[in-house]
Amino acid sequence: MYTVIMAGGKGTRFWPLSTEDTPKQLLSLVGDTSLLQQTVARIAPLILLEDIYVVTGESLISVTKRHLPDLPSENIIAEPVGRNTLPCIGLAALHLKKRRDGDAVMVVLPADSVIQRQDQFRKLLQYAENIAANDNALITFGIPPTRIETGYGYIHLGSAAHTTDDFQAFQACQFVEKPDRETAEKYLESQEYLWNSGMFVWRVDLILNAIKTYQPSIYQRLMEIDAAIGTPSEAEAISHAYSQMKSISVDYGVMEKAKEVLVIPADIGWNDVGSWGAMHELYERDTSGNTVRGKHIGIDTQDCIIFNQTAQNPDVIEGKLIATIGVSDLVIVESEHAVLVCPIDRVQEVKDLVEKLEDL
Repeated sequence: MYTVIMAGGKGTRFWPLSTEDTPKQLLSLVGDTSLLQQTVARIAPLILLEDIYVVTGESLISVTKRHLPDLPSENIIAEPVGRNTLPCIGLAALHLKKRRDGDAVMVVLPADSVIQRQDQFRKLLQYAENIAANDNALITFGIPPTRIETGYGYIHLGSAAHTTDDFQAFQACQFVEKPDRETAEKYLESQEYLWNSGMFVWRVDLILNAIKTYQPSIYQRLMEIDAAIGTPSEAEAISHAYSQMKSISVDYGVMEKAKEVLVIPADIGWNDVGSWGAMHELYERDTSGNTVRGKHIGIDTQDCIIFNQTAQNPDVIEGKLIATIGVSDLVIVESEHAVLVCPIDRVQEVKDLVEKLEDL
């Protein structure tokens, strides 16, 4: 079994800490190591380092190697430009087919999730590996919803397809885009829907065949890359192919269209760390309901998320103090180059703010 970690995202919702040079997956948002390092450590007891691959942007290759010094350098695969998850997965599958085993089981993970029940997660991976090795199924993990959530896609559970004493895999009836609040409430009550985790298990040959069937234009470009892997023209071929590829997710491009898709419920303490609002879920709050990292003093301050980067930077002897009076439900983030202040219920708009900054 091999693992591919997708680490090319920009993480714009975590500005101002997440930047083009140091995106979210390279930040120590939870704990003392980066989210990427935590993802590798999570699977290391199950999968050899030489069998772990990371796909990231060309500009992030050097810093990714610094974060993962023990990973073979040839296992870090560069994308010339971001084209969402389907081209990324296709490129990684080609490398596995060419350099390792075209029939091998391939685990695909995002670099920036948090999983608290790690032993359970590894057991689920082994369960999924067994199914993937023997069945022609594309497998994903679904997270049992714990609240009304409009920020995630959902998967509608069908009939049970595989059952053991500990786990079950179900037919995936439908992939649903992010719903409105009323629909999300119905999904929660029905217990028939799971959050889409963006984690997958399948055989290398099977995902390549699925791309060929459902996204033939992308498959054609991947075959151009396939012919060049291991040759002096590899980088040029990848660059040319990517310039011709559309940007599309594996969910929309393949999973929503494929006939044999299984979903495994995964109660693993998962968090996608999708925005600053996730900090309330990942850290203990103080007696006033605030989540604080760094130096802060406040009067009449409730339910805020306060993140002070310079106060945690070992190179800065005295980080800035954040002081607040009479505020609630705010996100306040101080970095070395900018300060963000916004209501918690508008954190999704940070991405829009970054786009506006890029136009300046």
